[in-house]
Amino acid sequence: MAVYLDFDNAKPNDVAAFGRATIDLYANEIGPMEDAVTFSKYVGGSPANTAIAMARLGLRVGYVGKVSDDQFGRFITRHLGENGVDVSHIAIAAPGIRSGVTMGEIRPDGCSCFMYRSDCADLHIDCAQLDEDYIASHKLLLVSGTSLSHSPAREAVFLSIDYARHNGARYHPAGRPRTRTAGWCKRSDAQSVSAWGAKKICTVRRQTMYRRGGCTVHRLPVAPCGVGRLPDRYRTRRYYPISDTF
Repeated sequence: MAVYLDFDNAKPNDVAAFGRATIDLYANEIGPMEDAVTFSKYVGGSPANTAIAMARLGLRVGYVGKVSDDQFGRFITRHLGENGVDVSHIAIAAPGIRSGVTMGEIRPDGCSCFMYRSDCADLHIDCAQLDEDYIASHKLLLVSGTSLSHSPAREAVFLSIDYARHNGARYHPAGRPRTRTAGWCKRSDAQSVSAWGAKKICTVRRQTMYRRGGCTVHRLPVAPCGVGRLPDRYRTRRYYPISDTF
């Protein structure tokens, strides 16, 4: 069944993407990473890739992010801008903070990647850099679930959603609201989100994150499925239903 969303067409811009914008380096040779000799460089991160795709389709797209003050950070910002994304609200991280990097290998039987995201720049998006008027000028706020894994980015996610809600903008996760196992190094990282208005936090099988109970942001019902590790603690009763809060 098709689901249609109503947007405020009086707003001048279409979508503001929030969160992960990183570097992807993929091997050009087929085979294990140990044998790779050359790599091609791309911009990675689901909100960044989605923002570029929407801009290429003619939408007015903005970005709320943070990149490193180096060649990689400049490449990310330039690539987004060259593809029609407004980069006026991409901030520069403090000295020594680097943009995340993903190294990818392509094998005959599939592919895999190695992510380097320890204390990376997009996890340093903070509430101080958010511009309520900028978010309010967009019909839709597209947020990255990865940003919920660490402070100060997680607090910035919830504040940006508050700005969207208070100003009549819709909001939606970039793809599935998810996180990777390596991104949540301890249970307390997830539990601390409850301080921002959630009743409980849980992560879902297939590396997908939802909040449990009557949720403000996603309102996705979940059911316990055993103890397990953090990403396997809960699973959804219905796989990624459309929320009535969008």
